[in-house]
Amino acid sequence: MNKVIQLAAAAALVFSVAAPVSAASVDLNFTSGNSGARNSLTYAYGDDQLTVSGFSGLNSGSVSGSSVQTWAGWGLGMPTSNAVNSNGAHRVSNNEVSYRDGRRRVTGRQYQMVMFDFGREVSLDSFTVGDAVYSDNNWASVLAYTDTAPLTTLNGQKWSDLLESGFSTAGDANAYTGVTQGTPKLVEGGLTSQYWLVGVYNAVFSDNPMGTYDEGFKLTGISFSTVDIAETPLPAAAWLFITGLAGMGWVKKRKAKREQQAALVVAA
Repeated sequence: MNKVIQLAAAAALVFSVAAPVSAASVDLNFTSGNSGARNSLTYAYGDDQLTVSGFSGLNSGSVSGSSVQTWAGWGLGMPTSNAVNSNGAHRVSNNEVSYRDGRRRVTGRQYQMVMFDFGREVSLDSFTVGDAVYSDNNWASVLAYTDTAPLTTLNGQKWSDLLESGFSTAGDANAYTGVTQGTPKLVEGGLTSQYWLVGVYNAVFSDNPMGTYDEGFKLTGISFSTVDIAETPLPAAAWLFITGLAGMGWVKKRKAKREQQAALVVAA
């Protein structure tokens, strides 16, 4: 019996569970250089790497990858071709664009979002906009990928499909109104994710059908907190494990005693 308890106690020393622990906060600024238009941009932080890419799509059509670019002193944006007006030029926008539908050239509203792949779980704490169409009344949408399945690609999906394919709105989708240029906008919801989407407000992600149009801004910076996984002991679970082993030892010892008594009766 004592040996069983000793073995169980030794096992309890390593009996633990993974639990998230908030670590250091990181600030990244996107106004320090001219990158030129690229499929993606990378930024090192600590031992990890952030990959930034862009996605565009009409609400009635499919989403596809789009180039991203930084402008010194202005921030991170997305070059827009065929824009109907200048509001969407080089900004993350929901501008009207002209495109060909068969033989006809028509216009439609194109929504853009920036994808942040942090390479690990993080909490996006805030984002800051600049070069905005409106100085103090910009609207934004923020989503995090919260599914346990690996994220493959957004290409070919519609914006309206994202909430059914693993993405969640960060807090109240209507909360990101009145985003002021140059002032960090706090991200709500307490979510953690490797993948985050930030862009101009898109009504398909909320219950507010109105929204505003022909908006645009550049992202000048983001703040986020890394999320580490720590091994946390679970004394209650460990002692349950010990009790189970001890009980098994007691049953085994009692059975052996009964067999010994039965053998003595037969011998008599």
